[in-house]
Amino acid sequence: MDRHLEAADYYEQAVSVSPRVWDAHFELGTALLRAGEAERALRPLEESIRLAPERTEPLFNAALANVKLGKHKRARELFSGIMRNSPDNPQADKIRLWLSEIGTEQK
Repeated sequence: MDRHLEAADYYEQAVSVSPRVWDAHFELGTALLRAGEAERALRPLEESIRLAPERTEPLFNAALANVKLGKHKRARELFSGIMRNSPDNPQADKIRLWLSEIGTEQK
């Protein structure tokens, strides 16, 4: 319904009630990312990675946010982490393409 910022308000409440629940942070970061708030999305997405390092969803969305912000080095690290943890990931072909497009830029 494209009400991502409104959803983010609710996810912020969920994070404040359950700060150790990885998917509350993930959903908050995802809502912000979808709202075009890539910079604001990074903190909750990185927290969801810290809380659930085995999950690929936070890695993927954090990588997308970093790409949008031109932070290619961090995006490359995150995409590479997905490929290490889940080489058969449904997004593997897209990730390989993004990795080749990002190349070796140091930003």
